[in-house]
Amino acid sequence: MGSGKSKNSEATITVPTLPENVDILFAASFCDSNAAELSIFKTQILAAVGNGIPSADFVSELEQRTGIKVVVSAWGLDKDKDIASEAETLKKLNLGENPHKNVPKGSSPAACPYLAIKLNVVGGTHVVSKPTVDLLNKIGGLESLTNMTKTFYKKVFANPHLNLFFADFADPHGQRLGSWVAEKMGGGHPWSIERKTRNRTPKLVANGETVVIHDRSSAHVAAWYSAKRPADKVGQHFKLDDCRAWMRLHFWACREVGLFEVPEFKDWYVRFIAHFVKVYERAAPQFARESARWSESSKNLELYKKTIREGGNGFEDILGLSTRFAVDDLPEDERSYKTSWPYTKK
Repeated sequence: MGSGKSKNSEATITVPTLPENVDILFAASFCDSNAAELSIFKTQILAAVGNGIPSADFVSELEQRTGIKVVVSAWGLDKDKDIASEAETLKKLNLGENPHKNVPKGSSPAACPYLAIKLNVVGGTHVVSKPTVDLLNKIGGLESLTNMTKTFYKKVFANPHLNLFFADFADPHGQRLGSWVAEKMGGGHPWSIERKTRNRTPKLVANGETVVIHDRSSAHVAAWYSAKRPADKVGQHFKLDDCRAWMRLHFWACREVGLFEVPEFKDWYVRFIAHFVKVYERAAPQFARESARWSESSKNLELYKKTIREGGNGFEDILGLSTRFAVDDLPEDERSYKTSWPYTKK
């Protein structure tokens, strides 16, 4: 790269995430997306990237050659243990290692007698177990899960509240979510493999900013900054009502395609979702069982569909409701301060 530097030595470019390795296509898109700061350096930057360099080297080159600092901030999601574990899985795949090599060949279906399958969380991180592998096979594997997740996203895209989080309905959201669940259950690494080949072209979000969507954290940052959201909501993280609406439609899709007819899957999966939803809203897990019950009621579903047809959002009973008041509607034994569910019976 050339020796010229930005006149503004204090200039910074803040991005939610960067790919592990920066190639020529990403570098070109990055320069174009930040043309005001980088247009005069584009040729030099592309020459430095060449056939690809680690993102840390890319950031170092930019600062050294242009005087512009690149700040990567994932708003704390990168500190989540499950997301960190997913990043480690991707690294191990690159090295040809098996991230699940220590999965036991056989184990007791449950550590707690009332649970069909234990939610296997070790040190805060969900870990594949032999019972979840068997359960995945029992429900029909990846194909059955993606049938459910595609059904779920059809419902999401038809909902005027939730669809604001999605810039492009044509993206393979259902396939990706189904692959992620299958991988968490021990069905190989379909989600991680797809991540390795995913298009890294930055996606436009609100206020002319861009996000490279390559994992869960970056996907949700893109959702928070969706240009479809009202201006006063742009950048706002998922709230309790968003999570409850998401879970209601998700469990409805499970029920609609028949997955909840397998009782041990229903029992395990509601707890599984409760574990993972907490990274987005810590108060949300205690509402997972209520969200699953919501879809059991034909009255609820008919009212929801009628409200959608009439231009409503279908969740008038929960949107805008604070945690303080929402908890009052839960059975007392499901409130978080009364239970350590989903990890134990109580």
